[in-house]
Amino acid sequence: MDEQYKMISERIRELREIFDLSEEEMAKETGVEVSAYKEYETSGKNIPISVLYHISQKFGVDLSEILTGEAARISTMQVCRRGKGQTIDRHRISVRYDRARLSEYSSRLFHIQCM
Repeated sequence: MDEQYKMISERIRELREIFDLSEEEMAKETGVEVSAYKEYETSGKNIPISVLYHISQKFGVDLSEILTGEAARISTMQVCRRGKGQTIDRHRISVRYDRARLSEYSSRLFHIQCM
């Protein structure tokens, strides 16, 4: 569990550094004491969810990415008309996907990860 906390602290520190903000500026943005914010970035323990949520909103990333390091799974369903998608075999299940929609999603995901 300590390793997971450490990874969260590294992610929030990395986001702050990417946007060239100081620890003091982030403490002010999140409404916490500077010493508390520095502790969040050091240990990752006892970070209030409200602070993590504020950080995710400020930097335009999904909260799940801060917590897990992975992008959230697709939460929408898309329709592909019969015979219009390409068949792939994955885990012994035949799945159809629409190449254009997959390309659009991939480019959006890449853009988010590069921010």
